[in-house]
This record gives sequence, C-alpha cells and structure tokens, in this order.
Amino acid sequence: MNVLLIAIDTLRSDALSCYGNPRPTSPNLDRLAVGGTLFENFYSVGNCTHPGFTAMLSGMYPESTGVVSHWTMVEPPGDLSMMAEIFREAGYDTAAIDNLHDGWRPRYPFYPWFKRGYSHYEYPAEKGFYQPAAEVSRMGCRWLKEKAGDPFFLFMHYWDPHAPYNKAPAEFYRFYDGPDPCDPQLDRMPPRVRESQRKIFGLPLTDPEYVVAAYHAETAYVDSCIGEVLGQLESSGLGDKTIVAVTSDHGDIMPNPRMALGRPWEFCHIGLNEDCLRLPLILRGPGIEAGERIGSRYQLIDLLPSLLEAAGAGIPHGLDGTSFAGALRGNQDVGRTELFFSENTYQKQRAMLSWPWKYTRMEAVYLSMAPRGLYNLERDPGEVENLADLEGDVLASMDATLDDYVSGTSRDGVDPIGAQDVTARA
Repeated sequence: MNVLLIAIDTLRSDALSCYGNPRPTSPNLDRLAVGGTLFENFYSVGNCTHPGFTAMLSGMYPESTGVVSHWTMVEPPGDLSMMAEIFREAGYDTAAIDNLHDGWRPRYPFYPWFKRGYSHYEYPAEKGFYQPAAEVSRMGCRWLKEKAGDPFFLFMHYWDPHAPYNKAPAEFYRFYDGPDPCDPQLDRMPPRVRESQRKIFGLPLTDPEYVVAAYHAETAYVDSCIGEVLGQLESSGLGDKTIVAVTSDHGDIMPNPRMALGRPWEFCHIGLNEDCLRLPLILRGPGIEAGERIGSRYQLIDLLPSLLEAAGAGIPHGLDGTSFAGALRGNQDVGRTELFFSENTYQKQRAMLSWPWKYTRMEAVYLSMAPRGLYNLERDPGEVENLADLEGDVLASMDATLDDYVSGTSRDGVDPIGAQDVTARA
C-alpha cells in the first residue's frame, strides 16, 4: 500500500467547496472527497507552521517535542521518529517535495527534522523563495513517473494559500463578486490591515471580501495543481493501491478581525481562535469508505498513527496521537473528547476544546487581552461572548484539565512555553 500525503499550508477547511464554500474553489479535492472520507472537525495543534508540521509528522503534541514556536531554535528529541523514518523502517521508499525548507532566511537555518527519513528529498526553491504549486506538482509528477516498485511514501507540501494572496496566475482571480473593491462605503478593514493589503494588491482597497476572494483564488490554483498529481497517480496505475491524504497545518483569520497584542489582526494567523485551528482532512484509497463525512473531532497528531494503520504498518508506542483508521473503514467512531492547542510565536497562549466549551488562557500578562476566555461554540461559533465570569465551574474544571495536560506532556517535565521566548515580534 502506497501513501501520498499532501499538505497545503494555511488552508482553512471552509475555503473548500466540499466544506461549504459556495464558490467552486476545489473541484479536484471535491472529487477526492466523494471517493473517500472527509473529516468535518479536524484541528491543528496551534496557529503556526513549524509546530503544526512537527506534530503532524511525529504524532506528538508541541509540549512533547518542545517545538512550540515558528522559527524556533529548539529541536525535537533525536530519538523521536518522524513519519518518513517510520515508513522507511517498514520498507517504504520515502520521498518529499517540500517547501518547508527555510534556508533562504539567514537568521533561521533549515530545520533538519523535517528532512529526516527520506531517501529522496527535493526542496523546490534552492535559489530563492517558496515555489508555486505548479512547480511542486511538476516535481511530484516527475517522481511518480519514475517510480518503480512499491510501496512508497510521498510527502508534498504546497505553500500557495499562505499570505500574501497575490501569487496565483491571473485566471484564478475570479471569485470577487462585489460592486467595487475600492468603494469607501465597504471599508471594514482595520487601518493597518487595509494599508498592508493596498500595498500587496496595488489598489486602494476598502472591501475585505476582495482579499477573501484572493485567498480563494490561491486555493483554486493549488487545487488545480493537485489535480495534476492525482491524474498522474491514475495514469501511472497507482491510484487503486495508494492512500491519498490531504490536510493543512493551520488556517488564517478572515474576514473578521481578531484581537491580539492590543490590536485587531486579519488575513494572518495569530491566536487560537477557530479561524486558525480548523483544518480540512480528506482521505481516499483502498479500504477507505467512499462518500463518508466524519463529525468526530481529531487533531494533527492523530494523522501519523492513522496512516500507518491504514497502510498496514506498525504504530510506534508512546505517541500522543491515536489512530482513526477504524473510522475510515466504517467502524463506530467517537473521536477526541478533549483537544489541546498552544502558541508561542507572537504571544504565549494555550487553549482546549471540550465540546461545546472552548477555553483560552494567556500564559503571560498582556494588558490588552483577557487572561481567560470561555466560549460555548454551539451557541457562539464566532467566539464573541466571553463567559469566563459567568461559568466559573466550567472554567475551573477546564483550567485544571489544561494544567494536567501541560504537566503530563511537557518534555523533560519543563513547560516549553514558560521556558522559551516568543520567536517573532509583532
């Protein structure tokens, strides 16, 4: 059994048509979902790339690996096996077409754990910035054409939906249906956000929906390029013996601003609101139920054991993640009753979800921010009404559970958010 894992950076689930976007942004991924299983409530572990991908590829929470920040200088333990290492040990040919390489930043060296375990590793931008989806797909299709023999594990990382949203070819910018993106009466963006987007697009923008439509253009572009890879998989005769999984590392705030560090943020990922946490997850392949939608909640840490089990490979002991492979085969499924999240890039924050309650806690003093937040997502999916002062028993219980999580998972018994500085300055 082969495994193709496709990760689309910064992709909110609701950007895809199969997740309810009324715009036709994702025909290829929609077809993948029809032929496979879609997870309606799949979550990241935080709001940034490096913690998200480390959790995805290791099956461990950020506290367990110590990688709680983007641009971190902290590495996970050397004896912690990453996904490609486990598949290689199981006899798989392992390859990656990977935009995660950050070597173009002189201040931030390459993060070697993302490269561990691959017999073939290509970074599409050895001479510059992250490369567009067409280049990633070209390299992936070339590898699939040349692939001889089974099984294989191929990891492909696309960057395109990440801000700024002006990188796709012009023909994909077809989703804005407003009267005039520069109409002063549509001006709803915070001043700093508005000026930033004006510089990006070269227009005196006022309507935030224009920026949302541009994000959807990037989504449609990457979907088109992924369609080429899925087509190559079929033409190579590999489609009926390959598990395909598509997901992301985190989402983005849009179009409603979120407060962080004393000001509203938009079209970026900061904080632990649902905007940044809810991800797509679609799987198709042998033994996976077709046309199913699973409502149970899972996180990125659960993907590794699930792919291993679905492919018939052994699952290492001691992972934070648990397999949902049984649900892919139509077995009864309950999912996670508690999910945990952390942030240490721009600000120090943790959160947990125990449906319908979402609890957020600042792990440092920020005078502009409520130190505790409590939201009933069933009644308030936008996380607008803070019930921290009204639901004291719920807050106390979730606060204690969050403490237990931190003490039970922190590497070497040291809370990494307490021990490490934030890695970016707003």
